[in-house]
Amino acid sequence: MFLGFENERSLREKMSYATSKNLGGVMIWALDLDDDADTLLNLVSSTNLCSGGSSNGYVCNPIDDVRWWTPENSDESVQGQCGKSANLINGFYPVCDPDDPGFSCCGAAGYCGSEEEYCGCETCVDYRKNPMDIVKEPVKPSRAVQWYSMSDEDGKRGRCGKDVPLLNGKEAICNPDDNSKHCCSNGGYCGTGKEYCECDGCVDYRKQ
Repeated sequence: MFLGFENERSLREKMSYATSKNLGGVMIWALDLDDDADTLLNLVSSTNLCSGGSSNGYVCNPIDDVRWWTPENSDESVQGQCGKSANLINGFYPVCDPDDPGFSCCGAAGYCGSEEEYCGCETCVDYRKNPMDIVKEPVKPSRAVQWYSMSDEDGKRGRCGKDVPLLNGKEAICNPDDNSKHCCSNGGYCGTGKEYCECDGCVDYRKQ
């Protein structure tokens, strides 16, 4: 929805319409159309465009901070990572930007994208379709991090148990918050299923 300056009443009507239709935002045609009192800018900035509910149209992002890795806040080693095996961002598990149509889904491999392998698999998360998944618990690790992340080197990444290198001087475990990798197999790999959780020598860290 484009906004130009007409008068304060018409602006309020347009902002009310945008909110009621849950458009999620407006575009100002040109800043020089505003008056000297900044009526246009003040009205737009003070209106809660997410107060119209989510029954139709755009679903607003439930957080104000950025909890996804971007070229601006990371280097190439973590860009696009998401999920419980990715490097934490400000103490949070990284998600994908729900407003980026090309990278709004977290795929099974722990990277953001928009194709079927990112949005349609059993463990995929579509943040564009369901932005409230961003605040679905746990959003932070439920215990001190003692597992290797996606950014660690081969031989450490996805590994666990007594036969892999120590992490912080202790035995590496699997993340109990990760639905797909909370068990350690007797071969020293994190995963789920009987071969990871129920075998002789397997460890389910959700039960510890």
